[in-house]
Amino acid sequence: MPLVIGTRLGPYQILAPLGAGGMGEVYRALDTRLGRDIAIKLLPEAVAQAPDRLARFEREARLLAALNHPNVGAIYEFENQDGRPFLVLELIPGETLAERLKKSPVPVAAAVPIAIQIAQGLEAAHERGILHRDLKPANLKITPENQVKVLDFGLGKAVADDAAAVPNSLSPTQSMEGTMPGVILGTAPYLSPEQARGRPADRRSDIWAFGCVLYEMLTARRAFPGETLSDILAGVLRGEPDWNALPAETPPEVRAVLRRCLRKDPAKRMQHIADARLELEESLAEPASALPRAGARKSRAAWATAGAMALIALGAWGSVWLRRAPAPPAQRFTMDLPAPQDFQAANNPLAISRDGTRLAYSGILDGKRRLYVRRIDEAEFRPLPGTDDGIDPAFSPDGNWLAFIAAGKLKRIPFSGGAAVEFSQGVTPEGVDWGDVDSVLFNPSYSEGIARAGVQGGKTQLVFHPDSNRDEAAYLWPQALPKSREILFTLIPDFISNIDDAQIVMRAEGGANRVLLKGGFAGRLAASGYLVYAHADSLMAARFDESRGVLTGNPVKVVDGVLCATGGADFAFSETGTLIYAAARAKIRWTLVSMDRAGNVQPLTSFANPVDQMSFSPDERRVAMRLAKANDDIHVYDLERETLERFTFEGGDKFCPIWTPDGKHIVYSSAKSAYDIFWKAVDSTEGPQRLVSGPGSKCGYSISPDGKNLAFVASDPPAPWDIQIVPLEGDRTPRPFLGSHFDELSPAFSPNGHWLAFSSRESGSQQVYVAQFPYKGGKNLVSTDGGEEPLWSRDGNELFYRKGDQLMSVAIDTNPGFHAGKPSVLFTRIFERSDLPVGRSYTLMPDGKHFLAAVRSGAEPVRQLQVVVNWFAELKKKVDAGQ
Repeated sequence: MPLVIGTRLGPYQILAPLGAGGMGEVYRALDTRLGRDIAIKLLPEAVAQAPDRLARFEREARLLAALNHPNVGAIYEFENQDGRPFLVLELIPGETLAERLKKSPVPVAAAVPIAIQIAQGLEAAHERGILHRDLKPANLKITPENQVKVLDFGLGKAVADDAAAVPNSLSPTQSMEGTMPGVILGTAPYLSPEQARGRPADRRSDIWAFGCVLYEMLTARRAFPGETLSDILAGVLRGEPDWNALPAETPPEVRAVLRRCLRKDPAKRMQHIADARLELEESLAEPASALPRAGARKSRAAWATAGAMALIALGAWGSVWLRRAPAPPAQRFTMDLPAPQDFQAANNPLAISRDGTRLAYSGILDGKRRLYVRRIDEAEFRPLPGTDDGIDPAFSPDGNWLAFIAAGKLKRIPFSGGAAVEFSQGVTPEGVDWGDVDSVLFNPSYSEGIARAGVQGGKTQLVFHPDSNRDEAAYLWPQALPKSREILFTLIPDFISNIDDAQIVMRAEGGANRVLLKGGFAGRLAASGYLVYAHADSLMAARFDESRGVLTGNPVKVVDGVLCATGGADFAFSETGTLIYAAARAKIRWTLVSMDRAGNVQPLTSFANPVDQMSFSPDERRVAMRLAKANDDIHVYDLERETLERFTFEGGDKFCPIWTPDGKHIVYSSAKSAYDIFWKAVDSTEGPQRLVSGPGSKCGYSISPDGKNLAFVASDPPAPWDIQIVPLEGDRTPRPFLGSHFDELSPAFSPNGHWLAFSSRESGSQQVYVAQFPYKGGKNLVSTDGGEEPLWSRDGNELFYRKGDQLMSVAIDTNPGFHAGKPSVLFTRIFERSDLPVGRSYTLMPDGKHFLAAVRSGAEPVRQLQVVVNWFAELKKKVDAGQ
């Protein structure tokens, strides 16, 4: 009998039916203990009422629950509530491959990555001696993130290592002897010949089914069609697929995999699914020996690349031979990018595998940011699907995976293509390092320190954090040093320091910082025994004594003209000595632009220095802004007269300017004065007055419409950023707004002053919330999938916020209570973020219909990467000569 909605099975509350079939009914349910949605599969009565079959099924379910793989639908529990046995399964969003194939065939470029993920799931199961026995499109789910999940392994049969199998009455892949004809008919097109004859199945039966699925993906037709069960089985036993139905662009490697998977004789069939996976991965890359396809752009570096690969192969061939012969000289060549691109969105946009054979970068093309990859012996880079908004790529130790950041989440994806898997949230783009097989180092937030996340998921661990009492604001760009068990990173003394004032530091867990040098950033230790780091637009290096953990010589410039325009450095090198970098470009200008609700841009004026954190005057004529590296002061730009005037004169970086509602003062923070908040009269010679003092950094964001209260954020590391309110009249004593233990940023008063919008990392990633002002307890979640920098419309009926490069809009109704509508995307447009962890990067213009922001202009985009093979030989020569 079907379950009624609301029924409880132990801690699981039934929410909705999902489907039913020969192997049971499936429901969506809520795990009330963990607060997560799951799937419940009730087993058929034939199983529930047979104690021996139920016991055997339970044993198999317990074994299968240990099959933890990103491409396998997880089994959480096997339960029995009041005589009703059921499985607790991972609830997987998306559509099945069968549903996808009802629309059209899957293009080759998409089908091969899907097949690779299916093979990865099967491979993990086969390694544990587990068969699927019912692989078909209906048992393959594709999530909205294009991750493939193989379902219903729980209905397979665990077999011995010798692959001997006994008939399994629980498997829906039984032949004519079965008792579920509907299931058999749906499964028959994927039965192997040996199964069709009623013989035991082994892993080669799954490989046959895999071939059938791949064929169907490419053609949208079954490999062995038929109107009746007899017709289908006759085709399986004696027929051949229509090979002419395959798309003309199907690579030869894919055709070969299909033929080897669909051989009738199991002894002549492909023996291991890993072999299919490897060949499909190879098919994604054009072989180096292949001639360019007609119309394909020829790489000017093709012959140089071939020579470079010969040198790389020589280096990998044998260190003994290299000790007997002089090191080969460095070889230089360039790699063209698919099109001129911008690297502005990532602090460390380049990555190279440890063996120097694979490359990746984060680039922006046509306003869209993603990762691009190539093997060094290939002709060109290719975009990697599933990496939209991806920045800071980092290779796994074996080079087969890439970790990257997207929308504040840490993800990993196969280099050969496949679904991206999220394994940590709340990440800032300040460097990622895949230091060992199981974990990645990264920055949870700018000032929080360095954390470690397991690539298979689990709890993220904070390794260590900066101490403001020792003039430490941030630890960035970590590198794990396996031999010494220490971590190398860049220490920022205060959060608005010039990046060239940073320090390169080593530290062991539980130990103290050891400063290697001052005046550099983005340091990396090379396997050849040198510390390489960035300073200005150059790479510097010094000899490093690993046994003592100290530098043994003065730094020497080793590469000039490296692009370091984003606060990071656009270079990477392999353990084998291959260096890649982007060359420095012409001077960049920052342009103030007006953007309408569709994202159309109208330039207003440009500056030679970075500009951000804009605030409009109430008279709508002037804009106060932070103009970085221009006297380190607040400036005011008059839109009508097109003039720029310096507003503060004390020196020391000023930031977070806000115009008061009456137009008489500008509020700002000053690094010169302990990061306290000041205000200064606009039309007076009166000097600045201190509004807020105390420990830590502070940044004002919003003043209530009545001019009585300032909302600002403050942090004294390792404490998180906290929203505080200070009265601008009478007793100016700050008080916490929420007082939570999570980063809170970007407070914004509503036009009527009764609400405060803000962002918080309470959920693990940055989200936008709204709470009553004064705070009365509780808050309302506005964003649905991440958000920051909220800003109210002039009438208070709409809230804007940023989600990556998207500007979002949400309808707001506060009468009688608060209600937020469904967020929608206004436009996607890359505009400048502040290089500080605080401050707003856009504002609403006086007409309420346009937004003011800054974009970079004037510099040529990156057209190619510079590559130096055997760079370590040159590095040693330059450093030794410089001593």
